[in-house]
Amino acid sequence: MLGAFSECQYFQNVMRVGMHVRATLTLAIFSKAVRLSPTGKRGRSTGRIVTLVSSDCENMQAVAQNLNVLWSSPARIIVSVALLYQQLGASAFVALGLLVILIPIQKCVSRHLHSLPHTLSPTSA
Repeated sequence: MLGAFSECQYFQNVMRVGMHVRATLTLAIFSKAVRLSPTGKRGRSTGRIVTLVSSDCENMQAVAQNLNVLWSSPARIIVSVALLYQQLGASAFVALGLLVILIPIQKCVSRHLHSLPHTLSPTSA
């Protein structure tokens, strides 16, 4: 229960940081876009510039929210395999092998899903 509570607090804080990153970047870019000269805009409206950059800010928000996954996932895997080894012995390495085998399969499925058309994307409207 303590672990679940801690993880909820972690996700809340990470989401808050991600939203602050997005809001700060969007504000800075919008302020810059408003001050651009017509030559600097190159025929694009301020709204169009902000819309284009908003998707980049969204990606930065995702990076801020998922940055800890880079180090925490391997640590979780190591701890999980160690605990499984303690309980099951050498057969715990079957789970590790299955995990390693499924990584390329997951990559292929993810690539396929990413290539599918997005029906809810703002550019398709």
